[in-house]
Amino acid sequence: SGNMADRVTWVFCLLVICFVSSLAEEAENLSGNDSVEDEKMVDENSVSGGENDTILEIFNINETSSKTEVIAANETELNESLPQTENTTEHKIEVVNSTTTPKWFCKGRNNSQHNDSLPQSVAIVDAEELLKIINSTSDNNTDACAVVLFFTQYCPFSAKLAPMYNALGRVYNNLPILAVDAYKQHSLNTRFGVVAVPTILLFHSGKPVLKFNNSITLDDLRMFVKNNTGIEGNFSVEISEEDYIGPVINKPTEETDYYLIFSSLFLLMFGAFMFAKSSYQELLWDRIQAIPWRRFVQWFRRDKQD
Repeated sequence: SGNMADRVTWVFCLLVICFVSSLAEEAENLSGNDSVEDEKMVDENSVSGGENDTILEIFNINETSSKTEVIAANETELNESLPQTENTTEHKIEVVNSTTTPKWFCKGRNNSQHNDSLPQSVAIVDAEELLKIINSTSDNNTDACAVVLFFTQYCPFSAKLAPMYNALGRVYNNLPILAVDAYKQHSLNTRFGVVAVPTILLFHSGKPVLKFNNSITLDDLRMFVKNNTGIEGNFSVEISEEDYIGPVINKPTEETDYYLIFSSLFLLMFGAFMFAKSSYQELLWDRIQAIPWRRFVQWFRRDKQD
């Protein structure tokens, strides 16, 4: 029976070897066919590439000759008539001047308009009032523009910006200069992409189109509005004592930040829980138990009695 089992094993091994060798031969045949096809494709591509290179060389020669003729003709014309050069220079100046036109042009409101609809100084508004103003149109059917400051009362940077922004409201009394408390009106932060305060946005047709990103001075704020809206303001206005009072306050308020307290407690509790689950907790407990507490208590009592 043992010899019979050995024979069956040898026969099975021979069958496996034959099967593996047949698979190897088929794989070699397939790879050989693929290589032959690749060689044919390479030959065809090389032939077509050579033909394309020849065509491109002929085309480049013709194009070079035509460019040479055009350049020669232009040089002859320029040498014969100098006034044409002056005309081209004037045309270039007109093009450069045309690019200085503001992209989001908005004609300012008239001073006769009512103060409740469009306030003539910095106005602190809520979400409903802001959406109403930036989506409104003036009496001549031009797109509405507005400058909006997102601030918080406890932010020191918002307080530092307050006097200059209050003065900007008097510079452009023909344009809505608004301010929104980003802490109270937090729904607007996600809607308009406000991630930090203070943030100044220019609105056109109800959409934020530009963000103020420059040094915070009154002159920079003036040029930001003028260059991007085309509205001329009263540039004789300077920062006064009234601008340090309001409407946007220039001193940060001290309030209890409950979100900060809650987040700090959560981090402490989570850290303690993770420490209790780690191996460092066992190491610390062993070190605490190794301390000679009795000697420490005796020494403390003696020192207290003395």
